[in-house]
Amino acid sequence: MDVNQRVNPIIPIIFGGFALLMGAVVLGAAVGILPADPRGFNVPRWVIAAIGSGLGVFGLMMIIMPFNTPDWARSGLAIIFLLLLGLVLNYTAFFAPRNIFSSSTSIGPLTTTRQGDPGAQLVCGGIAVLVDAFILWTPFSQVRKLLQRL
Repeated sequence: MDVNQRVNPIIPIIFGGFALLMGAVVLGAAVGILPADPRGFNVPRWVIAAIGSGLGVFGLMMIIMPFNTPDWARSGLAIIFLLLLGLVLNYTAFFAPRNIFSSSTSIGPLTTTRQGDPGAQLVCGGIAVLVDAFILWTPFSQVRKLLQRL
C-alpha cells in the first residue's frame, strides 16, 4: 500500500463511533446512569468520569478526522483529551493508594494474587510527567509565536 494513499473516510468514523460509545458507557457508569457498583472501581468516580470523557473526546477526534474541520476545533479537542489523560495519569501515578495496583486471577479453583506492582506506578508517573510537560509547554509556545508576530 502506498504511503500517500488515502484511507477510506468511513474507517475513522467507525472506530471513532466505537470509542465514543465506550466513553458514553464508562461515563454513564461513573455518574450513575448505568448500574455499576462504585466499590468495584477502586478509584474515585471523577477518575472513571475522566476516563469515559477521554474516550468520548478521542472518539470525536476520530470522527471529525475525514472532514474539513476548523483547526481550532481539532486543537480544542486535542487539548481537552490531553487534560483528561493528564488527570487520570497523575492520579494513578501520584495519588492512588498502592493497593490499586494489586491484581488477582482465577482459573477454575486456582487463584493467584499479586500485591502492589511499583513498576506500573513508575510507568504511569513517567508518562504523566511527559503529558504534564507537553500540556504546560503548549500554551507558552503559542504565546511565544504570537509575540514573535508582533
